[in-house]
Amino acid sequence: FSGKYFLVTGASSGFGKTTSILLSKYGAKVILVGRSEEKLKETFNNLTGEGHIVYPYDLENLNDKDNFFDEILKKNKKNFKFSGVVHCAGLHEFTPLKFINLNKLNKIFKINLFSSILLTKFYSFSENCSKPGSIVFLSSVASESGNVLLSIYGSAKAALNSVTKSLALELADKKIRINSIISGHVETETGLKV
Repeated sequence: FSGKYFLVTGASSGFGKTTSILLSKYGAKVILVGRSEEKLKETFNNLTGEGHIVYPYDLENLNDKDNFFDEILKKNKKNFKFSGVVHCAGLHEFTPLKFINLNKLNKIFKINLFSSILLTKFYSFSENCSKPGSIVFLSSVASESGNVLLSIYGSAKAALNSVTKSLALELADKKIRINSIISGHVETETGLKV
């Protein structure tokens, strides 16, 4: 990891924060992405080494026109190649069936699934992203076992597991590894709200 650049989403708390700190201890330069600039700065202050970047961004606003990786470099006036992505950003909401609507579906799927696909697309086509490279998605045990009030979240994560397999096969010739980690319940800030 030494001297390599990794993008970590959801870096303001939980898995993303812990992953960022660990990567920095191994010598990596970390680009911290999350909604809260204040919380990202807290993570930043716990990193080892130099060259890390705080990039506040709400992945719900991700569009399919601008390559996210190229935009980060452009806005920060930097020139380096990303070696990989750890996509920990996620939206976990308890939603009874009677309150499910298209807005709720779109919001949860945008963060948990659509952003994963778009980040992979951007990584694969950007000249600023290394090949070989590695992309890791954070999934959930809710994708494999039904839970009351978690039908949207669980189905979005189940779709993420499926798309991981397909994208891994599609991008194997570009030497981009894609994996999904199916996590159980962990005591993070989000997990403690359960």
